Amino acid sequence: IAKVSEELDLAAILLPDNGAFTPLAITGRKIEDGAEVFTAGFPGISGKPSWQFGKGIVSNSRFYNDLLTNDSNRWVIQHTAQIDAGSSGGPLLVKEDDGYRVAGVNTWKVSNRDEMNLAINSQDLRQFLTETMTMTMTMTDLNGLYQQIEADIRMSYRNILPHLSYTYMFYMTTSEIDRSFSNMPKVLREDIDKLMRIGHFTEALRLLSAYSAARQIVDNPFTFESLTPNGNEVILNGANRMEVVFAWEKSAWRITKVGRNSSRKQAAANATEAYGVGITDRLRGTIISGNVAFPVAGNIVSQTDIGGCLSFGWIDRFIMYEGVLDYFRFKANHYLGVAFRIGGMLPIQLSPHVIISPNIKLELGSDLAVGNASNDYSNLFVGGIGGVDLIFKLGKSSTYMLLGASYEHRGLFYVFKKNNNQIDNIGYVGAHIGFIF
Repeated sequence: IAKVSEELDLAAILLPDNGAFTPLAITGRKIEDGAEVFTAGFPGISGKPSWQFGKGIVSNSRFYNDLLTNDSNRWVIQHTAQIDAGSSGGPLLVKEDDGYRVAGVNTWKVSNRDEMNLAINSQDLRQFLTETMTMTMTMTDLNGLYQQIEADIRMSYRNILPHLSYTYMFYMTTSEIDRSFSNMPKVLREDIDKLMRIGHFTEALRLLSAYSAARQIVDNPFTFESLTPNGNEVILNGANRMEVVFAWEKSAWRITKVGRNSSRKQAAANATEAYGVGITDRLRGTIISGNVAFPVAGNIVSQTDIGGCLSFGWIDRFIMYEGVLDYFRFKANHYLGVAFRIGGMLPIQLSPHVIISPNIKLELGSDLAVGNASNDYSNLFVGGIGGVDLIFKLGKSSTYMLLGASYEHRGLFYVFKKNNNQIDNIGYVGAHIGFIF
């Protein structure tokens, strides 16, 4: 492969000098709507290439779609001549006095439209063929190339596409795909939806991989430190164990890996760490749980019965925010209360479907004694909670179930009780079950 144009979806392939080939000439004629055109190629039937020659007309000589042409001003030819899977790269032909000439290169077929076939126009084809093909495989400019990529993708994640290897898409981890889908911005969702509607599933996944790579670059500022040749790859080493792996592919250096310790030799050794990076993103969402508490400590424990609460809130990376409705019984009184909790969690991946998450929370709230004792025993409280949760992914959905145990200690400040400056305290062990949506 001598040269590749990411914009045009074209590749120039070098052929042997001693080969006997009869090339097709490119037409110099302007292609108009309604012009008769022909397709030729070898689409697959039962897994084998089969010669096919089709005939149709040009239905739109200057079709433009910003998604298919990467937001450039390039146009393609829309026609009705037959193409099928495997026809891509075959010529779109017009018949002239001296035989058939190339009017374009077939490249796309829109799946949900009858005979909406698209071809790269001959004008762009000529320009591609006349461009210089003298690129050399030098490593010295990789840092500058990376810095340019980093600047470009801050304007649009799609700017990384010309620099992203197809290998990156194939090596995307499950956690990367989950993370990209769960945090997909509106612009990416719209782009993927358009591609899926016309049957371009591979390109949709490639856009998702581009977003994943671009996000990692933006979220992890890279400071160049050194180059490490590694077979056909070159690793740019950066601060904080950041690596960007380039491979010489299709006449250019293209990114195959990006992240911390992301070279393939290190990937296996760091699989747990790499998986862990995506855990906090996958667990982001709404949380609801129920808790049962049993008193075990404090200066009023002998006068305390069982308690429980219902909590609801959300998880944002390592931080949990919860609102709480609680019920407790102590000092022979019944209490209803509300509280707010904020805490941190440290999820650790045990398997693809099981996570263990130690956590600690602070809480602030109040309990209102129900009945005649309300004026004496209603209180404000401040407390701390330490616990651990086992989190299970439910099937293929993005819902998780958690089972946990905790210890909670509260200091009680009575609001109405007179002549008593003592602060009561009480400790509970608790068990809870919850769900993360």
